[in-house]
Amino acid sequence: MKYIILFLGLFTIASTSFYAQQSKFKRKFLKPINATDLKNNVYILASDSLNGRETGSPGQKKAAKYISDYFSSLQLTPLNDTTYFQTFELGTIKWQGYSLIHQKDTFAGFKQFIHYNSHTPFADTLKLDLVFAGNGSEEILKELSIQDKAVFVILSTLDELSVSSRLAKNMGATKLFWSQRGNQEAFKEAKKVYGPQRRRSIRIQDLQNSDTTFSTFITQPQLCSSLFTRPFSNLEKMTSLDSIKTVKSTNIKLFSPIKKLAKPTENVIAYIPGSGNQNESIVITAHYDHVGANRRGIYYGADDNASGTSVLLELAKTFSQLSKPCDKNLIFIATSGEEKGLLGAHYFSDHPEQHRFEIKANINIDMIGRTDSTHKDNYVYLLGSREYPKLDSICHLANSLIKEPLALQYDYEDKEIYGNLIERCDLYAFHKKNIPSLGFFSGLHKDYHKTTDTPDKLNYELMEKRAKLIFTMIYLIANDVD
Repeated sequence: MKYIILFLGLFTIASTSFYAQQSKFKRKFLKPINATDLKNNVYILASDSLNGRETGSPGQKKAAKYISDYFSSLQLTPLNDTTYFQTFELGTIKWQGYSLIHQKDTFAGFKQFIHYNSHTPFADTLKLDLVFAGNGSEEILKELSIQDKAVFVILSTLDELSVSSRLAKNMGATKLFWSQRGNQEAFKEAKKVYGPQRRRSIRIQDLQNSDTTFSTFITQPQLCSSLFTRPFSNLEKMTSLDSIKTVKSTNIKLFSPIKKLAKPTENVIAYIPGSGNQNESIVITAHYDHVGANRRGIYYGADDNASGTSVLLELAKTFSQLSKPCDKNLIFIATSGEEKGLLGAHYFSDHPEQHRFEIKANINIDMIGRTDSTHKDNYVYLLGSREYPKLDSICHLANSLIKEPLALQYDYEDKEIYGNLIERCDLYAFHKKNIPSLGFFSGLHKDYHKTTDTPDKLNYELMEKRAKLIFTMIYLIANDVD
């Protein structure tokens, strides 16, 4: 009997708390959130004129101005009461061209060999012992001395490259050179994607060249022949260890002069003061940068992450229209540099001296506009629920308060299948500081990081439902729901 009484007591307390919050929250608060405004924001942020919003680019600057003008139109308070921009510096690097020297011959980068699948520089001057390894199979590699050396392999497919690269790296090789057997489609494609026009922005303090970082180079067959003084047609037929060992190792030098420039970018930050403790705050984040454009076209980033940025703006608008502010401050941060390594979110969380806020929780919105084949409609994925079950519980409470509850899904919490997605989105910058964090996400899709991630493919009615759930959850957290 005492267990029944105890259960009824706990149920009464929980029910009282639930109905108290239900009476405090009003569905009319959600009325300003609408699919039309969400769509308008996405079409602007993912327009041709913004050219993919790459960090540090003119398109990113235009997006930042649009967001700051939006905050200003709502009369939100700027960061530190002075400006909506939190500026931080990146290092922009551009290869001035690189080359390979073998004996008296010089081979030009981008023409006869390409640093494959990477925009990261190698050391300015690098001397290497180069070992021929045939088809790069495990049986061959384990019989060769490749520790701290470069390996040359001849392969047919990219799948073979993936296997050989992993094996060579695990066995201590520092570089892998490869030529494609049969045709040169891989080299032609690499030339389009990794040509000299490509740039990459990273933190200045991280801009270091390395002679030990494993990297891969794709070459023309003629280069392979010159390095090992054998016809390529003979080298590509060598599959036995005995035949491969007849090819002598050789020495090469790599040169990679790099131009380094400091380039600023900015988070765009506004807040709504709370009515309670002046410092306690909830941070709402969504990154507005994307990956820019190249010869393939503009990477519009409509879902990634014009969708999340649009929801962020819609939340700011809706909270600004409440007649009574929440207990805690609400900080809205449109972050930059997410695609370069969560740089904007890390910069904010690593520089508390630039603001006076005590961060109590973070809600992150990233890729919130699509549906997937698994759940199809009326759902949203949560990230961080296992680490922060209290936030998960509040999300369920919020879901019960809205008119059209969503199916809360946890597929992407499975680290064995998807890895640790928390470390790949902005909420990680707060999670690493032990700040409770929860992410909202609609799932990966075939247009992810492609030029086909366009505004016409988003489901704006479903975005509205998701935005209403996120608003309700933030409202509950910001008003001290336990």
